[in-house]
Amino acid sequence: MDKTPLLLKICKMYYFEDKTQQEISRIVGISRPQISRLLKKARDMKIVEVKLNTPQFTTDEQISEALEKKYKLKEAIVVETFPAISTRETIGIATADFLNSHLKDDQIIGIGWGRTLVSTVDHLIPTLKLSNAIFIPLLGGVGQQRYEYQVNTLVEKIANAFDSKRYYLYAPAFLDDAETLEHLKKDKNVREVTDFWKKMNLALVGIGEPILRSQAFSSYLDMDYVLGLDRLKAVGDICAHFFDENGRPCKFLDYDERILGISLDMLKTIPEVIGIAGGKSKVKAMVAAMKSRYVNSLITDSTTARMLLEEE
Repeated sequence: MDKTPLLLKICKMYYFEDKTQQEISRIVGISRPQISRLLKKARDMKIVEVKLNTPQFTTDEQISEALEKKYKLKEAIVVETFPAISTRETIGIATADFLNSHLKDDQIIGIGWGRTLVSTVDHLIPTLKLSNAIFIPLLGGVGQQRYEYQVNTLVEKIANAFDSKRYYLYAPAFLDDAETLEHLKKDKNVREVTDFWKKMNLALVGIGEPILRSQAFSSYLDMDYVLGLDRLKAVGDICAHFFDENGRPCKFLDYDERILGISLDMLKTIPEVIGIAGGKSKVKAMVAAMKSRYVNSLITDSTTARMLLEEE
């Protein structure tokens, strides 16, 4: 039986009359799960097309060029902030848009962690399929914290968005001791992912703020480690590896020797590492990351970009 008239009726009630699926179920006399399936069928048949109108952000070319020149970047994307949207979301939307035009089908792409990366993944509306691209995590997960700190989740979401291949790292980022880490690195499944770190074309990483401001670390690591890194004047981190304002790695006790994550030195060997970050609290970390070549491309907002240009 041709269901088109019924589909049209259901879509009209759902999209134009703002009726709930349960209300439509009572009106047409079929179950709510059937209503849900019919709404999906209408989208599949192109009876309904959903379009998301995102704010149009302008790119400040002059500031971008100034950042590229000052910090010797491959590329700097600077977007004007939008009054109704947070800095993090502004950068996330800009990064999602940038990836649509920047990623290639034959790349191996590493994914870091953080809230700005979550915003990027959540705003992806891909216009292309990258069936030969491979997405991989750059570090393990962190306890039972929110999903912005579970890199496998971010890898899965972005790989699904681009219809790409992916690998997961089923291991924690922080181990109890260096010996446990060395043993874990010999595991076939772990080694399969870490071997890709040497072959990556591109990495997308967040840049963290000072550890005492970090929700991820201050609530997870022992306070001795937190205070120890603070005494070493750690201004921020990339993939859980901290550094000071000169880009020097901050090594406290055996902290670095028990992290399952790509090292700062290895990051410098990747052809393109895109750092995404914004906000006054991250300026020193961003400067150190760029000067030390941990990142060689940047996506940020115009307010943060101006502060970066003012830094000596």
